[in-house]
Amino acid sequence: MAALLTSCNSVLTGRCWELRSGRFVRVISMVAVLVIATTGCGLVPSSLAGNHPVSSDGFPPIGPTTTVSGVVVNLDNGCIVLATDVNPGQLWVVWPPGATYHALDEHTNEIRLADGTQVQDGARIEIVGQLITRADLPDGGNSDSMWGSHAGFCLGATTKDPEIVRAETVAKA
Repeated sequence: MAALLTSCNSVLTGRCWELRSGRFVRVISMVAVLVIATTGCGLVPSSLAGNHPVSSDGFPPIGPTTTVSGVVVNLDNGCIVLATDVNPGQLWVVWPPGATYHALDEHTNEIRLADGTQVQDGARIEIVGQLITRADLPDGGNSDSMWGSHAGFCLGATTKDPEIVRAETVAKA
């Protein structure tokens, strides 16, 4: 016999009640919310794409810069990297301030720069930025922090130097 749900103050906190055998019984409910965000990973268009950072909003001033060119690659996990023309091969990109992540469909993501420029999978770009490791990110050495966790997800457990390009400017090549 199916129970009759009669009251639900908050599904998220599990404060729901059912009428069972003539009396109200508290029902513990669980709601799972899945937000895929990234990198470069997510469905939420913001500089943090949910809880997944994509831009250097709030970072300290950028250090010494270099120019890196390559092709934007959208990985199967939703992270966006730059396949560089020279070593180290692939760099995860921390986009300039104001950049946002957008999921166009289930398999297609893009970065929108503050000026509205769209950077999509397969685009050839040139980045002026700083080559860094995850330890150079805000609290990046802590795998439980926002940046450290996201870097670990996109880059894996093994660190290399450099592994990230912190972009100051991005231009289509």
